Amino acid sequence: MPFDDWDKPQGRPVLARSIQTQLAASSKVMQPVADVMTGASARHGGRRRRQPFGGWSDAIALAERLRCAVYSAPFDRGGFPEDHTLYQGTLRPSIAAVRETLSQYDAMLVVGAPVFRYCPYSDGECVPKHMSVFQVVDDVTEISRAPIGSGILADSAEAMRVLAALVPPTDRSPPPPRVHPPAPEPASVITNEALVHTLSLVH
Repeated sequence: MPFDDWDKPQGRPVLARSIQTQLAASSKVMQPVADVMTGASARHGGRRRRQPFGGWSDAIALAERLRCAVYSAPFDRGGFPEDHTLYQGTLRPSIAAVRETLSQYDAMLVVGAPVFRYCPYSDGECVPKHMSVFQVVDDVTEISRAPIGSGILADSAEAMRVLAALVPPTDRSPPPPRVHPPAPEPASVITNEALVHTLSLVH
């Protein structure tokens, strides 16, 4: 529980949500997700956690077919190559920051991660009101915690494989790649910048 929201009012209504609990990422279950992500004008390809049983290559294939932006979840492990041109970084862990970052998108797929961890508290909606949100995760408690979106209880790696097969390639322009800071100048001591830069090269 974030430290500063115990006494804050619940300012948003409790929304009716669709939750699929078939424990299988079948084509029938995943087709509505594929339809929305294919038809969206600006897609956010999700905050994905690295899965212990695969799904890496299928996540890349899905993102490349959608040409969508991909982010990592706050306070979570990465599940997408950070040197890929579609990778846009890690979402900042506050409601306002997430909403600001996602304001340019109208559809979001969250795979293997919660919706959303945050700290500190900030008022307002989690995502823009116009956004369609789908969460695919194998943890029923994560689905039950999510205040928004349609939940699908399924193996994340299998869901990526099925979606990658359902989604047709698009001709939309991909998001511009991230602008990386320049390499730090050599110094006689290890600076914070040099350490982070070196870790980014071997990650």
